[in-house]
Amino acid sequence: MGFIQDYLEYNNGNECPRNFHMWTAIVILSAAVSRRVYVKRGYFTHYPGLYVALVGEQGDGKSSAKDIGKDLLMEALPDVPIAASVTTREAICKFMASSESIRTYTDENGQLVEYHPYTLFVNELKNFLSVNPSGMINFLTDVYDVSNFINETKGKGTDIIPKPFLTMLACETPEWMIKNFRLETITGGFSRRLIIVYEIDSGTIKPRPAPPENSKVLFAKLKAHLKQLPLLKGEFKWTPEATEFWDLWYVKNKAVANDCTDPIMRGYLKTKHVQLIKVVMNLAIAEYEPKLLLTQDLFMQGLAILDSIEKNMPKLSVAAGRNDLALPQQQIIELLERSGGILPEQELKRHSAKDLNPNEQFAVLNFLKSTKQIYYGKQVQGKVERMMIMTEAHYAKEVKAGNIKEIV
Repeated sequence: MGFIQDYLEYNNGNECPRNFHMWTAIVILSAAVSRRVYVKRGYFTHYPGLYVALVGEQGDGKSSAKDIGKDLLMEALPDVPIAASVTTREAICKFMASSESIRTYTDENGQLVEYHPYTLFVNELKNFLSVNPSGMINFLTDVYDVSNFINETKGKGTDIIPKPFLTMLACETPEWMIKNFRLETITGGFSRRLIIVYEIDSGTIKPRPAPPENSKVLFAKLKAHLKQLPLLKGEFKWTPEATEFWDLWYVKNKAVANDCTDPIMRGYLKTKHVQLIKVVMNLAIAEYEPKLLLTQDLFMQGLAILDSIEKNMPKLSVAAGRNDLALPQQQIIELLERSGGILPEQELKRHSAKDLNPNEQFAVLNFLKSTKQIYYGKQVQGKVERMMIMTEAHYAKEVKAGNIKEIV
């Protein structure tokens, strides 16, 4: 992961969450190498392209992370076609079917191959989908890893896109994601193809963000690596150890998916193997001397990266449930987590009063308490006693440390 490690080091002087930078690096690698490399898996052929959504509260560094990656990609490879942040399905299809989008290379068999790549850097997913949500989502779903795509429009003819390659990095807030999970705008095949990188905690606070001292050296290395990736071409091969690891993991993951009761997570888990292969391809080309080889070590790294984002993903789908108070419940839990796991009762109530009336607030807090998602306790500091509300993990620490006088 030479490129990714250096990319993370290059960005350690800003406040963006590490996972936002990690996935931005993976997306720009996929855009750089494009459809020229692939993995054959029986009936299926997989390419490195990914759909990634960086999800976080406003001001959490989503757009900054995206823009840093976009700027690096554009400087290294100005020939990579990049779409406008807000566009339509028709405009994308028209461009990708045009001669302007044609890219070619000579494959490992000496054959000239024509393909049509496009990269989407989306400031806000809500705006990107605003014109025709179902039409855009159906397009993104149908064009994913296909050999050819045909777009028929009433009165405007037919757009034929041979060997399309689309990769996307989008930004959005959790509130919008939750609402559209609930409305089932994001559902079906698209939700299974979308990797959601949801970060609750902001990055390290840095009043004077500044690149590291070796930033110029790092940037030059990153840029040089991206410039060489268009020279890569061909099929990835598997090591025997990777094949054995894959077979065991694949069976285990399918069992986990079948047992999952969360419909959104179940859909994601059922196609996690495809995302894993794509991530592993990008990890392989991230090496400064890349080889088209899938190894057990790369699969283990790819799983660790995917597993790191799965902790927060269910919070979006749980809050999208039919219960109208599910979202406020999740927001209270996240407020506690952001505050280190503990808050004075009055302060928490003051925050939640913006979204809940007194009856709703009582019902939500009582439900969270009865289901042992939050705990109450008295904290004594000198002669001052304060009622505190804690997460389960923090409650255990407070009891062990003797900081709670009375549990109520």
